[in-house]
Amino acid sequence: MIVVLLFFGCFFGFGDCTESNHVALTDDVFIIVNTVVRDLNGSLILFQETTKFTDVNYTLLNDFLDYESDYEYQTVTLDGKQYQVIRRVQSFVYQYDDFRVGTALHNSDDGSILVRFAHDGYFVYKGETLYLIWTFVRPL
Repeated sequence: MIVVLLFFGCFFGFGDCTESNHVALTDDVFIIVNTVVRDLNGSLILFQETTKFTDVNYTLLNDFLDYESDYEYQTVTLDGKQYQVIRRVQSFVYQYDDFRVGTALHNSDDGSILVRFAHDGYFVYKGETLYLIWTFVRPL
């Protein structure tokens, strides 16, 4: 039964389980995203965090990070190596009920995907606020 559920989940609704990538600090860019949903009263509805992505366009992502680093970033030193930390927060107030099955960061010029992760999904309702907190760490 579990094998059947995994088969259907991977191929018909939960994203491409065979093509996901866990990023690590040793990669060109370490990415972590926090997803937070709050209701009209500000109460927490959902919190999820991931470093597992189904799509990463490193060329476009590095161009985006070069642009973003012109504005603001932090520098940290880990094990004698310097890293640049760029954090960006997006927020959306939903105007209608919806079911979300993926989270993505898009290129504002042409809408292409920079980073995307697929997940099992969650419901959002009219008036709820979704916050996406993107953190990128790359060596200097």
